[in-house]
Amino acid sequence: MKKIKFIAVLLASWLMLHACLKSETSIPQKSLIEKYAEVDADSTVFMYFSFEQNDTIQLKDSSTQLWDVAFKDSLILTNSGVSGPGKGGGLVFKGIYDDIPCFPDSVTVDIDSTKAPAIDTTWYEYDPVAKLVKLIPARVMLIRTGTGKYAKMEVLKYYKEENGKKLRAQYTFRYAYQSAGTRPLTDSSICK
Repeated sequence: MKKIKFIAVLLASWLMLHACLKSETSIPQKSLIEKYAEVDADSTVFMYFSFEQNDTIQLKDSSTQLWDVAFKDSLILTNSGVSGPGKGGGLVFKGIYDDIPCFPDSVTVDIDSTKAPAIDTTWYEYDPVAKLVKLIPARVMLIRTGTGKYAKMEVLKYYKEENGKKLRAQYTFRYAYQSAGTRPLTDSSICK
């Protein structure tokens, strides 16, 4: 009898603890999209990318909120300001991708302007002698999407080897996109 009471108390305690751990600020896993993507940006036109669709968007949709970032050579635009009609913006953040659990409240997002894009060139160095783009470690792009949601993105590769040749503007990147429009950028994060 004591054993049954002990098990019942233990089970009830576990259920109460589990219920307390679930808070209103936690985000269902299906609202967080974490992916890797590749975009060929060695082009005379921008390649528009949607985090939600994990794919490039057709050029005819470039004047909509359907895209989030656009790539052409080493230039990255956001769907904001002079670049698009979206609610987007962004900045290059100095930090480790996995150490950024939430889109920080304290961050002011820039929009693309005629003077400079929101995503500036501080994510890479250009070697004019070797004519190479070299990625700078610990640079993460914090992005407000075309529809005003949040994402983080890290460029992993700028070049791609193919048939012994080094092809430029062949982006490989990873990203976390919060489709619920809230700030958590990992499955386990609860933003304060």
